[in-house]
Amino acid sequence: MIPTRANGQLAFAHYARDPDEEIFRAHGMTVLTLRGDRIGELTAFLAPEIPERFGLPGSYSGSSRTSK
Repeated sequence: MIPTRANGQLAFAHYARDPDEEIFRAHGMTVLTLRGDRIGELTAFLAPEIPERFGLPGSYSGSSRTSK
């Protein structure tokens, strides 16, 4: 997940690992609607082209990921 903003609200672009490559591809975005200091609503957009519309990468390498 990569944090971002959408329509002035907190949002997260989510990525899924491509099973055939060491790469993570865009999967969609979730926008949080806050009510005070709580999350009042989550809206998920499950379309891989959404993160790129917000200037985020369509994919990224998994090589910088830390393993546990």
